[in-house]
Amino acid sequence: MSRLVFGLFIYCLLNIAVAVEPTEPTVQDDKLQQTILRLQEIDQSLIQKKLEQKTLLKKQKSTKEAEDVNDIKLQRQELKKLINQLDLTFEQVATGGIDSSLFEQKAVPEFDLNKEIVQITRPVIDSLKKLTEKPRLIEQLRNKIKSLEELKHSTQQAKDSISIILKQPLTNDIKNKLKTLQKNWEKYEADIDESLKTANYQLENTYTEKVSPGSSIVSSIKEFFRERGFTLLVALSAAFAIWFIIYLFEKVFFHFYKPHAKGKARILWKRITGYIFSAIKVLLVLSSVITVFYIRNDLLLLALVILILIIILLNLRNTLPKYLSEIRMLLNLGPVRLDERVIYQGIPMQVNNIGMYSFLSNPELVGRVRIPVNELSTMISRPANDSWFPCREGDFLMLSGDIYAQVLSQSVESVRLKVKGCPVQIPTNEFYSSQFRNLSRDGFSLAVVFGIDYANQAKCLDEVPQIFMTALEKAFAESDYHINSLVVEFKAAAASSLDYLIATSIPGEYADSFFKIERMIQRTCVAVCNEQQWGIPFQQLTIHAGDGFSPSNVSNK
Repeated sequence: MSRLVFGLFIYCLLNIAVAVEPTEPTVQDDKLQQTILRLQEIDQSLIQKKLEQKTLLKKQKSTKEAEDVNDIKLQRQELKKLINQLDLTFEQVATGGIDSSLFEQKAVPEFDLNKEIVQITRPVIDSLKKLTEKPRLIEQLRNKIKSLEELKHSTQQAKDSISIILKQPLTNDIKNKLKTLQKNWEKYEADIDESLKTANYQLENTYTEKVSPGSSIVSSIKEFFRERGFTLLVALSAAFAIWFIIYLFEKVFFHFYKPHAKGKARILWKRITGYIFSAIKVLLVLSSVITVFYIRNDLLLLALVILILIIILLNLRNTLPKYLSEIRMLLNLGPVRLDERVIYQGIPMQVNNIGMYSFLSNPELVGRVRIPVNELSTMISRPANDSWFPCREGDFLMLSGDIYAQVLSQSVESVRLKVKGCPVQIPTNEFYSSQFRNLSRDGFSLAVVFGIDYANQAKCLDEVPQIFMTALEKAFAESDYHINSLVVEFKAAAASSLDYLIATSIPGEYADSFFKIERMIQRTCVAVCNEQQWGIPFQQLTIHAGDGFSPSNVSNK
């Protein structure tokens, strides 16, 4: 009854306010009138339920059967729950939908690690839920209304069925029971109608609270810059300031402090000191960000930072051995050392720098390669004592198959050769693994076989080699070519000639005249034969034609 009086009092106050300042009816006034009517309806329902509660209490006192008493107790409990629900609904409608349970004091729970972790991440989850709060509420109310309408339809069917049976001739006992059932179902229907009205009212309020997308975006942006945007700005400013201060201190430290160590020891000291400064920067920057979030009392951003740190720590559990190996590499203490030699994709390379991305190069090749430190950690280096590449740009080579070639250019990717006047490009790793002779770097030898006629057999072992030797030494002396050694020896008595081996060793600087020197040797030998009037035989083929025929000498020129 008091709630009805309270509702009427509010209604009178509103009427007085309207009378004092008459205005045209607005949407807000209509909504207020609906709220007052709804409060009156809920209050009438409360009065009726409390009367029913008193009736059940009297009935319980007058009943002596134990089973009937238990049934009445159950009905009273259900009725009490319904009254409590109506009280809560009345309060929510009067306060504009505010949940009063938020103001209730809750017992302090015992410490639970899993619950504490969930509590830390709760602001993140709540923020994500807040983005879809209104659509979810609308969907819940729609489902509730649909369920209540189905229940209402079921209660109407039950009432109709009971009404049809009551029209039939029945005994008084059955009629009384059916009438009792009919009253119960009418109560159910009234309760469902009450819940249905409440759900529809909440749904209407939810739709009424909608704002335009433009206003929503503008308000969201304003709220962001007013609260979290400013917090982020302060955190970033503090982090940058601390990073810059430590950066300046690091520069000043390395400028004024010069260690006495030299070479690799100096590099190691500098790297360790630099990594210590980097670790200090990371720790202080993180601490400054967390401190700002804590002072600003921004639990969402603080929870995000803590969550990210927890994820990083959990990942470190599996990746820590790998990171320790990489740290050893960065400190120049791992299997690969600075300025040493490694084999990368089949090519010898020099380690120029070790960092998060390391650089490899070959002094004989153009270009360099950048690889991550985790890939470098799978290699093994050794001191660079061997040559870096078997040739240089401009060298002359003798490839497999006695193919004469000149190196036009060479890089870490490919080697360009000039073969018979045409450029040929070969991948560097394939070229390095192939078989060839570098005529320019190692020098080269020429071996020429020259034959004279058997008519000179008597002097072929002593006089002839000496004459060839003298003539060749004179020819080389008069030419632009210098030789390391010259050998002329009798080689073999061939089928049609006495053969001599002329072998000479020539420096690599004359590699571009490889075939020219060979032709000069042949030319000198022919000149000696002309001067000494020695015959130069040609190959002969003896054909046996059978009985009755004499051998015939057929020459092949």
